[in-house]
Amino acid sequence: MTRLTRVLQFLRKVLRFQELPIQKKLYLLLELFGIVLYYNSLAVLEIFLWAKNRLLLLSFIRNAYNEFDNDWRIHADNIILNERVSLASVLYINDPKGVSENGTAFYEHHLHGKELSECVSEEEYNRLILEDSNDLTKWLETDYVKSKPNRLLKYSANYFHSKSPNKIEKGVRIVMATFYKKLQSDN
Repeated sequence: MTRLTRVLQFLRKVLRFQELPIQKKLYLLLELFGIVLYYNSLAVLEIFLWAKNRLLLLSFIRNAYNEFDNDWRIHADNIILNERVSLASVLYINDPKGVSENGTAFYEHHLHGKELSECVSEEEYNRLILEDSNDLTKWLETDYVKSKPNRLLKYSANYFHSKSPNKIEKGVRIVMATFYKKLQSDN
């Protein structure tokens, strides 16, 4: 078990997740503070070149379990906190013992394809989340990445994805989600 995993599992036991409504959906989130962001930065060193010219915009820990967070909510991470996001990552935290298999699935939308345009309007972005995100007739699963402790999944914020499966039958799925904003270029 790495130092990051031990710190995050300790924090999970000591700190309480808070309910936070976002776009008519309730999440259980744990706000991060300096030490966790510092450790997260160490994990992200592995992807230094990948995250070049990017600014960490937001990072939080969230969980899902049988009675909570059972929607598919297929989405892209283009807009977070009213900011345009270019890159995202998911760090899987939970120990697989006692937790049903889970991970992240990627999808193709019947109109937009595998990626949502960087130029998408906020109105269309919100429409997709409110109307299409749980309608599986509008999506085709294209890829799946299985959860594994300390696995860092990094991807373009434009890719459509969701946790998978939508309902965690046993145990608690815990991940750290992080979003990066592209820095303005001098050119």
